[in-house]
Amino acid sequence: MKSLLITMIVLLSISKTVDASVQIFNFDTRNYETLESLSLKLPGNAYYVLGEIHYSDKVQQAQADFISQMVITHNSEQAFDVNWEFLNYKDQNKIQKEFQRYSNNLINVEQFLEIFYQSRGNSYHPILATVKKYKGNFFGVNASRKIKQKLIKNGLGSLSPEDIPPNMEMGSDLYLELFRKAMGGHVNEEQLKAYYLAQCYTDSVMSYYVNFFNVNPLSFLIVGAFHSDFNLGIVNALKKIGRQKTVNLKFVDKSTLSENELRMLLTPTRPFGKVADYLVLID
Repeated sequence: MKSLLITMIVLLSISKTVDASVQIFNFDTRNYETLESLSLKLPGNAYYVLGEIHYSDKVQQAQADFISQMVITHNSEQAFDVNWEFLNYKDQNKIQKEFQRYSNNLINVEQFLEIFYQSRGNSYHPILATVKKYKGNFFGVNASRKIKQKLIKNGLGSLSPEDIPPNMEMGSDLYLELFRKAMGGHVNEEQLKAYYLAQCYTDSVMSYYVNFFNVNPLSFLIVGAFHSDFNLGIVNALKKIGRQKTVNLKFVDKSTLSENELRMLLTPTRPFGKVADYLVLID
């Protein structure tokens, strides 16, 4: 009886160390990984693109957990960078100042987000808390909405040279095909080309400023999956300009998928191929 009780206690203690709510599918091996096992296989010097659905408590918590595990595994406390699509690169001095105030407990996370008009960003609290806890750097890497509205309306030539990144280029034909499919015929051809220009401009801007701002080999980009799906968009842009390897992870709340949708995500299809290098499925 005593030995049975000890065995049960040991099993319970082991089960607490395993996060059964997250499965990570490795497209190369066609196997599932745990967060800990994957972090041991992944390099500590790479750009990690964390493709997301915005404003999802489950997804942003899983992203925070991934960042945390990678920092721990690679002994990178005070030596990692986190970049966020929702903040603008031109605000970086202000971002740095206010994030330092947040890190020093002079303002709370809600106040930090409100300063940058992100009052809907409650789901991102775990990510900000993780950067704060492990003393990482936090960067905004996007262009302002005002600039992109001008771009859509009047074209690339309407922007001042300082607003156009040196690596500016249009995406591939495959990326355009994916974009066209996502738009679903809701806009005419002229509008579609204008929106696609803005999409490619955003990828170019974000990749340039991730590469420009980041000083540590361990780097993360929090970005909408539409910019990173199928290793197109921002992933392709980072691979072209970046100093190191780019790894793409797509984070998905499994409860939002039908069985058929899940099967399609797990199965690379022509012409797009695999949706990411790793698919993080959250129950």
